[in-house]
Amino acid sequence: MAGTCNPQFQNKLKQDFSDLEVDVKGRIPFDELKKLYAQCDIGIIASLQEQASYVAIEMAMFGLPIVSTAVDGLDEIFTDEINALKVHTKFSPVFGLSVDVEMMAKQIARLIEDEKLRAVLSQNVRKLYEQELNLDLMIDRTISVYKEVVD
Repeated sequence: MAGTCNPQFQNKLKQDFSDLEVDVKGRIPFDELKKLYAQCDIGIIASLQEQASYVAIEMAMFGLPIVSTAVDGLDEIFTDEINALKVHTKFSPVFGLSVDVEMMAKQIARLIEDEKLRAVLSQNVRKLYEQELNLDLMIDRTISVYKEVVD
């Protein structure tokens, strides 16, 4: 797992899934992150909110088949069953917003079991990156926004 997560989550993960080996990498340099992306078979984004998801863009750049939560910031990037598999969130008055963990597990299992689905999602998300999310386009769009603000 690239990035940080709170110790309570790590402890709960170990407690609930003792047979699962999870290596929390913490913050790592981009060169190391690129190597990690190249080694991965699946990208998982279990966020409750995103504004400008560099993780989503990076995973798309590497053509990772993605399982993502259907939340603001990610919902606008991905199309369910086309370039990612989406997972719903749940709301509880007691616990607030959370990822539908059962649905997330089912979507991850689908990708593990279905090589063809992984290939299709990988190809489509890479195409999305090339057509909509590449650096040149992002720079042009950012400059356009600044120009509009100044004008």
